[in-house]
Amino acid sequence: MSSIKYKKRIGTLTFHRSLNYGSVLQTYALQQIIKRINTTEMTEIIDFYPPAIDKIRSPFIPVHTFKNFVHNVFSILYYPLFGKRRKAFDDFLTKNVIISETKYDVSSDMSCLEEKYDCVIAGSDQIWNNQTQDFSIQYFFPSVVNVKKIAYAPSIGNGKFELPRDYKVFEALNKFSALSVRELSGAEHLGLFLKNSKLIPVLLDPTLLLTKEDYQCLENPRRMRSKYIFLYSVNMDKRTLEIANEISKKLKLPIVTIYTTNASFRTFYYGIKLSGKSGPGDFLSFIHHAELVISDSFHGSAFAINYEKKFYSICEKDEKKRDARLETLLSTLQLKHRMLFFDDYNRFNYMEEIDYSQIEVRLKNLKEESLDYLERELR
Repeated sequence: MSSIKYKKRIGTLTFHRSLNYGSVLQTYALQQIIKRINTTEMTEIIDFYPPAIDKIRSPFIPVHTFKNFVHNVFSILYYPLFGKRRKAFDDFLTKNVIISETKYDVSSDMSCLEEKYDCVIAGSDQIWNNQTQDFSIQYFFPSVVNVKKIAYAPSIGNGKFELPRDYKVFEALNKFSALSVRELSGAEHLGLFLKNSKLIPVLLDPTLLLTKEDYQCLENPRRMRSKYIFLYSVNMDKRTLEIANEISKKLKLPIVTIYTTNASFRTFYYGIKLSGKSGPGDFLSFIHHAELVISDSFHGSAFAINYEKKFYSICEKDEKKRDARLETLLSTLQLKHRMLFFDDYNRFNYMEEIDYSQIEVRLKNLKEESLDYLERELR
């Protein structure tokens, strides 16, 4: 990173209120990097509440079917665990992230940001994925026109923009000073959508701009003293649990996982230990001390790489169904051999080492490119 420092009032718009480890940790990471570049204390997260945030942060769902009713019964039974998890996330943000005092929602006039900031940043996470529940046009700053607008590695995921339906997005994107995304497919799609012949850079997820040493100050104490496999799955797909259970039997190591949604209670059927501790600091600690990390999540794999752990990413064999972010990351780092397909997982040596000396070289180059982008655009 350059020794040149800049002083600007910077506001970042991202998914910081989601009860998702990747979301809050990428929020933290990007702010830390911006603070290293930008010497002023005026570097904060814009406290925007997307329309579906209350629904996303609640364990309960509308009762339209008997299955939904049963879901809510389990939610009541395990609400204390959910409540502790939500508090852990809120406490993490309060302690570690600078957030604006003003709160905003979809009805807010975001043009007022022009008076508060010299520069606004969209990113990172899946804020530009129009298939997510918390998608909003506000993540494109449509009413902000008189200050610099930068996109740092937002993910489009499996979303699609098309004209004339998404003309507001088209118009807003054309007012950005600098665009970048997190996946190759997103760069290609955005280029076609904008009819832009200029290549849109694909940059690293913010969590990979920090080192494992940077995260250790956030870790909670080690929860398991014996050796274990750490499983991280957001949706706890039954196929993921079955594969993890088979690996556990082969390696004769217990599995521990962390609460993500009510689907986490499926783990009991597979003899998988569900930790009662589920804050961001616990997530980091479980990865740090694991013998092996198994995940079907982008950030599960990203943090396994950052902590230089043996890991496998469970995913679909059909490329069209895979997480585009994960595909880009593993391809770029030449780690696609760590993909574990649902219908082809018995041929692996699960404790095969990874030569992280080679990965470190590739990551170093990607970090430099990403940091150069931020430093150049924050001048």
